[in-house]
Amino acid sequence: MEGIDALVDHIETKEVFGVSEAFAAIGATEIAACLKRIENALPMRDDEALMRGNDLITARAGYSYEAIKRYAEIA
Repeated sequence: MEGIDALVDHIETKEVFGVSEAFAAIGATEIAACLKRIENALPMRDDEALMRGNDLITARAGYSYEAIKRYAEIA
């Protein structure tokens, strides 16, 4: 898989937490929960959560471009 697993490979645990918090802030609570599951498994890989997270992010589950834009403007 190429996507969220590549992201996890290149960032530290504390940064995964930041990403999950950002998704929660824009209303993507299912993605945020999945990222927290991935974070809690580190340094082990939770392949099921990685695949689910990748699917959710690809589908933009629970958020929109406008939500990201609003979040970026206040962050």
